[in-house]
Amino acid sequence: MTMKRTVARLLAASVAVTAALALAGTGRTAVAAAPVNTAPPTISGTPTVGQTLTASNGTWNNTPTSYAYQWLRCNGGGNNCASVSNGTQQSYTLVGADAGHTMRVRVTATNADGSASAQSAQTNTVAPVTSTAAPKNTSAPTITGTALLHGRGWCNITPPAAGASSELNFGIGATVDWLGGCWVPRTVGTGVPGL
Repeated sequence: MTMKRTVARLLAASVAVTAALALAGTGRTAVAAAPVNTAPPTISGTPTVGQTLTASNGTWNNTPTSYAYQWLRCNGGGNNCASVSNGTQQSYTLVGADAGHTMRVRVTATNADGSASAQSAQTNTVAPVTSTAAPKNTSAPTITGTALLHGRGWCNITPPAAGASSELNFGIGATVDWLGGCWVPRTVGTGVPGL
């Protein structure tokens, strides 16, 4: 009886050890896993040409060690998206081709066990540049210096800048020229300074 009991105990112990090792092996396999997205990436910034958009990574399980980005140009509904060729950084500056489209960003998270991707919601429609108009003068030019009437001209007034026109109209009904250190009225109709 003693021998039978010993054998039974050894068999029971062997089965328990085998089951424990099987469970331990299963546990190790379950721990290894690629990233899993639990909250999608988001985009911050103003969707206007010339402005910069920035992606957040979103929230991930299984401890990603790196992230990659791909900006997408989509139609107004956020569909039919195409990858932007130079849009592979976390931030992207909008260009003219983006106007009238919406933008999304795809974030790919990676760890030692693999990779997974998640995509943001689309932005509002990208607006064109606010103004492409040339600069406009908002006040008339001014002349500095003391105007001293000298004969038929005005002296001691700042001369024209290098390369600037040497012709002015002082509002006296005649064009004047810079001549000999003075502004001199041009004789009407002749083009010759009226000395």
